Amino acid sequence: MVRQVLPGASVPALARVLIWCLILLVCIARLVPLTPDLPSLGLDASWRYGLEQALSQGLVPGRDLMFTFGPYSSVYTCSYHPATDTLMLLASTYLALSYTAILGLLMAGGQRRILLVWLVIIAGLVYVPDTLLFSFPLLLALLVFTWHRQPRTAVDARQGTAQLAVALLFMPLGLLPLVKGTLLLICVLLVILCATYLYAQRFRAQALACIAAPALALPLFWLAAGQPLSALPDYLSSMFAVVGGYTEAMAYPGVVRESILFILAALALLLAVWRTPGLHRHARLFLLLVHAAFLFMAFKAGFVRQDGHAVIATTALLMAVASAFLLAVTRTALAAAVLALLAWQVTDHHYHRTTPYSLARSIGTTFASAWSVAGMRLQERDWPRRQSDANVASMREQAALPLLSGSTDIYSYNQSFLIASGNQWQPRPVFQSYSAYTPFLAEANRAHLLGARAPGHIFFTVETIDERYPTLDDGPSWPALLTHYAPRGMYGKTLLLQRQTAATQPAGTAATTMHQFGEVVRVPAGQKLQFVQLDIRLNWFGRCVAFLFRPSQLRMTVTLKNGEQKQFRM
Repeated sequence: MVRQVLPGASVPALARVLIWCLILLVCIARLVPLTPDLPSLGLDASWRYGLEQALSQGLVPGRDLMFTFGPYSSVYTCSYHPATDTLMLLASTYLALSYTAILGLLMAGGQRRILLVWLVIIAGLVYVPDTLLFSFPLLLALLVFTWHRQPRTAVDARQGTAQLAVALLFMPLGLLPLVKGTLLLICVLLVILCATYLYAQRFRAQALACIAAPALALPLFWLAAGQPLSALPDYLSSMFAVVGGYTEAMAYPGVVRESILFILAALALLLAVWRTPGLHRHARLFLLLVHAAFLFMAFKAGFVRQDGHAVIATTALLMAVASAFLLAVTRTALAAAVLALLAWQVTDHHYHRTTPYSLARSIGTTFASAWSVAGMRLQERDWPRRQSDANVASMREQAALPLLSGSTDIYSYNQSFLIASGNQWQPRPVFQSYSAYTPFLAEANRAHLLGARAPGHIFFTVETIDERYPTLDDGPSWPALLTHYAPRGMYGKTLLLQRQTAATQPAGTAATTMHQFGEVVRVPAGQKLQFVQLDIRLNWFGRCVAFLFRPSQLRMTVTLKNGEQKQFRM
């Protein structure tokens, strides 16, 4: 059984208008944060609030800040800050209109049932923004394919218009990496694939347009966010450090069957794409690589840190099935759809337990919330600001931190407390310590403490995540903290440190030894603090595993002086 879907039958004019309006409503409701997240407490809430606060203070991503997100982070986080709210609304509206254009043009052939599947997924099943942002390059690549299925054989009088359309549609790929840096990889991959396909199909001017448009849009969007152009290379290069250490440092195990089902469904889906009838070999290879890149990125986003992130991967599977049905409905595609639904259902049952009723309620809430809040924003322009100020005042009371003269920072996270307290925040580059997970990032934080921009005061709490050995978070900074700062008081579990005019340099000696896994290593006894640096490297197999999936966790058993043993993650 084979049913070709593209290019499809024509749709009546009124139906086309209604379809476009429906797509626009869904995209606006899901991509434009009319109901922003207000400042609150907690690890995730702190980095979201901290990013916007840092941007409002004029700090530059990549130069002053090294984090996963860029100057348009609020498009992803939906976090409200009075200084970045307008930029968030403008950028997210632009992405929503671009998404509408691509989805509407792709669905213009009359595939209303497949369109409904897409809109249901977007409106009711996208719990994490990654899935929606990942799907933008995928849909764009499919649109390129549908427009250029056959090689050009004659001069097309509309080539100028086509080149302009390609350029306009590819420009958002210059914005996405400035929202979240990890989107840079899939954007670059899809641009290369699309340009290669267009060039092979002899649409060479359009191939150039799809490369030039995002390359020019990237610095333009960077400048529009108020960032210095000279810092853009720093931002892009810092992403390699952030992304390169993420898999090993932030990996979190989960239910094995979820990842296995995803892999089986993804392989079946790729087979269905490869076996799409009526395509020449170049088109098959192009579509296969496009879907493989999309599914691999979704797999890494969902299963490296396999907690609630797993829904990113399985929701992406459903999107990939819908895109395969745009090509052709075959038995292989139907089998892949069954596997994808099974993978999604198993994962969803673990985290969300979606039912037809909850799905309908989620879709209804998407539209109702957007409608009510849009009216509230128009009628009460200070509405988000009033709510945000109330939340900040509440956090200030809970924090009960003193108001100090000069600059301050807080370790290890909980930046919301410090910002709400009214103190002048002077953050280190990787401003949440658990994220300083590579030598480069950890050294940037240490250098900050030793430099001219070091904070005058630090609120310090020993806290970590994922059962890590506590001093691994910002470990190289601990000697600098102990020699350049002195205790000045306790506020609950938080120690206040004040910078000293003269550093105290502890005397000591260094020794290097080699050990094997499983060996007991005895730290020399003494009254002074002992600092241990471990140099542990992955072999080639470990590096392959880390690239394709995630390495197994390395753990350390510590025997305390009283004989008690505790186990920590390294």
